[in-house]
Amino acid sequence: MKKSGILNPSILGLVGKLGHRDMVAVTDRGFPLASDPEITTVDVSVVANLPSVLDVAIPLSREIIVEEVIFATETARENSAFLEKIRSELPGIPETSISHAEFKKLVLGLDTETSIQPTDRMIGQIRTGEFTPYTNVVFVCGVSF
Repeated sequence: MKKSGILNPSILGLVGKLGHRDMVAVTDRGFPLASDPEITTVDVSVVANLPSVLDVAIPLSREIIVEEVIFATETARENSAFLEKIRSELPGIPETSISHAEFKKLVLGLDTETSIQPTDRMIGQIRTGEFTPYTNVVFVCGVSF
């Protein structure tokens, strides 16, 4: 039996599939779910705001190598406390900010007009019970060597 770190078997399965430059999103309750069968969706919501995006994103960021963090531009304006908490957990990690519309396309696996590298691919989305707008983050995975 696993005794620390992430215990949810669906999230652990998703983490096990991640490779260099693969992306995983942690989203709020209102975020649409990807219909692309190549994108694994894990819904961990229980009730409103449980778990929060931070409840999932922080442990996830400790399980994987995070090379880059992607936010919607609107997050800085509408939810700066969330953004600052992620930054404090991942100091010095490069950030990319894109419009919320482009962020949705990225998470849903649709064509985007961003500078995201063509080799980057969305592997999974973890939807939480978060009810705060613009509380979404994408982690781009790195390698440990």
